[in-house]
Amino acid sequence: MYINNIREWIDRRLKNDEITKVRFYISPKDCIESIYENKLIAEIEKMFKEIGINTNFVDTIPGAFNLNRNYLETDKFDAIVEYCGVYPIKMDAKNSAWLSALDNCGEIRITVVTYDKDDNEHMNL
Repeated sequence: MYINNIREWIDRRLKNDEITKVRFYISPKDCIESIYENKLIAEIEKMFKEIGINTNFVDTIPGAFNLNRNYLETDKFDAIVEYCGVYPIKMDAKNSAWLSALDNCGEIRITVVTYDKDDNEHMNL
């Protein structure tokens, strides 16, 4: 059901030309394990690369409290913003639902930065 909702949301926003440029910053719940060796992060990185969204690792992000936490950073990409989440347009709805579930259950932390029409960065709070 949730997967169908995501696809419907994306289709509706695309039809209404309500597309937002975003960047994801993703970190695992376990900060002790190296992000570079984290299997879940590796799966997520592969999933983004398969849809043409490049990633890299960074050690701080806009608005971060902890400046020593490592993150998987995506390039900017097109997404839709709903009240319940931010969904990449190119991503299969099943994978978007999986990411959402991982974040909701605390397995990962996803921080989203949005960009306005002038390419100014805004924290999605």
